[in-house]
Amino acid sequence: MNLTFRYYFFKIQILFQYISAGNLPAVGGTPGCLSNMFYVYVIKSLKDNRNYIGITNNLERRIKEHNRGKSSTPSTKFRGPFKLIYFEKVTNRKIAREREKFLKSGRGREFLKSKNSSNIIPV
Repeated sequence: MNLTFRYYFFKIQILFQYISAGNLPAVGGTPGCLSNMFYVYVIKSLKDNRNYIGITNNLERRIKEHNRGKSSTPSTKFRGPFKLIYFEKVTNRKIAREREKFLKSGRGREFLKSKNSSNIIPV
């Protein structure tokens, strides 16, 4: 056997041992995350009627964090409660970041105003 084959064979054995022990490797860099899908989302503050645009790999958890006033997002800490008004599901973080930047731009804000999609959720 050549060295490259042995190396990959060894890596596969380790992976199978890890999975058979009841553990699943994290995908996307987040422990316990089994999906590499990301969400670009827009939430509206019911307190001041302003929008917040962000990305996450777990939309439900992230909305709850915003509504609890989690300090990891100082710009939304005291503006809750929030309502989800728009989201997009994308395949990786890079694409999600590009969409987030677009939605934060002037053209992106116009897009959100004019968008008639099933992803727009009435407030």
